[in-house]
Amino acid sequence: MDRIDRLAGVRVLIIGDVMIDGYATEDRKPNLARLFPGGAANAAANVAGLGGKASLVGVVGDDAEAAALDRLLSSVGIDPSTLVMDPHRPTTTKIYLPDRPRKSTESTDPLPPITGDQLFAVASQIVVHVDAVLLSDYGKGVLAKGSANALIRLARSHGKPVIVDPFGAAPWRYEGSTILKPNLEELKRLAGGSDEENYAAVYDCIPRVHRELPVAYLTTLGDCGMVLSDGKRHRILEALPVKVECDRGAGDSAAAALSLAIGAGMNF
Repeated sequence: MDRIDRLAGVRVLIIGDVMIDGYATEDRKPNLARLFPGGAANAAANVAGLGGKASLVGVVGDDAEAAALDRLLSSVGIDPSTLVMDPHRPTTTKIYLPDRPRKSTESTDPLPPITGDQLFAVASQIVVHVDAVLLSDYGKGVLAKGSANALIRLARSHGKPVIVDPFGAAPWRYEGSTILKPNLEELKRLAGGSDEENYAAVYDCIPRVHRELPVAYLTTLGDCGMVLSDGKRHRILEALPVKVECDRGAGDSAAAALSLAIGAGMNF
């Protein structure tokens, strides 16, 4: 319990693609879906839930969904005023329906310069006051093009460790980070593919990704646990058997816990 106690009060700045996740119990009534913070907002909620202090920077639209996300964040003790509003983008929303494809409202376009500058300015004000920075990339545009690199350089210039929950097939976008936390499919994309699965896939992919981006990696494997890698050595962290209702957002939980641990000064 000593290590868990050390997470309390650790300050984490989460920057990335915020969204709302909704779960409808009836496929004909998506408007009655139960709503939860999603994406980077879910990672922030997990930081708060584990006893940390979460600051969240992302982009929302000028819509009812943004207002709903404000309420959801406030209910878990997160200040939504650091979210940047872009009236030309929708607030990313995903509604999951029983036995049917999800309904999504989103934009994946890179941020326009004025919105990107606003986001960077807000992050610059907060980063000096935190213990760690988490970039939560869901491919919705907030961390597109050079944004991730710029934010990593900002954090490192203030001596802050940077944890990345990655998206896409370009490891170089996260140059300068401290550790990446991909799931298995994300790791395969970063490595350019693999026919292996689970641990064998990690052993296959990590050397190739590490050559391009020589940082640490914590790969999540669902009920097979996680693998911590430094490019040459691997440590398997086995999962505990638990009953779960839904595993969506588990990667956000892992990223939040990892960020708190690194922010608390724990080593790999």
